[in-house]
Amino acid sequence: MVNPLLGTLYGVLAAILPVISLTVWTLIFTLFFPYSRREFGKVVLFRGADRTLRYIMLGMTPIFFLAASIVSAGLSIMLEAFFMVFIFIFDSSMSPASQVLSLMSAGPIEETMKLLTAGLIYMTIYLIWRKARRNRQLEVKRDRVKDGMIIGCFAGAAFGFLESILYLFSNFTALALQGPSFGSIDPILWRFVLGVMVHALYTGIASAGLGRRTIPMKVIATAVFLTASVVLHALNNGIQGYIVLVLEMDNTTGWLISDILQTFLILIGIALFILAWKTSDKFSPWPQNDFIPVNS
Repeated sequence: MVNPLLGTLYGVLAAILPVISLTVWTLIFTLFFPYSRREFGKVVLFRGADRTLRYIMLGMTPIFFLAASIVSAGLSIMLEAFFMVFIFIFDSSMSPASQVLSLMSAGPIEETMKLLTAGLIYMTIYLIWRKARRNRQLEVKRDRVKDGMIIGCFAGAAFGFLESILYLFSNFTALALQGPSFGSIDPILWRFVLGVMVHALYTGIASAGLGRRTIPMKVIATAVFLTASVVLHALNNGIQGYIVLVLEMDNTTGWLISDILQTFLILIGIALFILAWKTSDKFSPWPQNDFIPVNS
């Protein structure tokens, strides 16, 4: 029997920890990538608009991202459930290998859904941007590739925020029922520290093609970066599943090996994100007159 007070505490922690993680990683991101705090806000806080309208738009931005992510999360859950049914048809016993395959399916499904969300938000924001430009209300100096990556990061972070709440409630329930152990505490720490960040990172990578100038470059870059994010995400899930389920190393050693390998994948993702960020103006750059400020 779970202590009601302890259960309440775990429930509160499950709701609060993702908020802390989202806040901390947003601060870290804006610290290391100054463009994001210096320029991205101008997309919604365009110069010359009514102050009340600007504040309303800024306030609606996180709500917009969360609402869009609820849709993408819902679609992801549905597609992953269909995939599990498909696997069950061919393997009704749900062997460890089938369970690992089911875990890895989150890579292509979730990354595709998050990219679609980021793409819709990108299009919506740039429709506002173009209107403001015509009305001479916005500085045109933009880096569209970086804007796309930032939008991807926020869309992924919102998705990870929602997912982390669900997983943490499940993790804390297991902790309450099974008692403290490395296997019950490790998922909580991992989800708290990196749950939001990993989704933001992978979707940021996948969105590196949104701002390319030409349609062929958009298609090629999106295909390359989406594939990279899918592979990283699928391997991240598959490694843990393979070690715990197939190798049956559901112990401290297995969890530590899994953590080390997953951290290595995250470092690869960070390197790829930085590479895409630093080379945003190297491929298919926008013409120079797209970067001339419009005088109000």
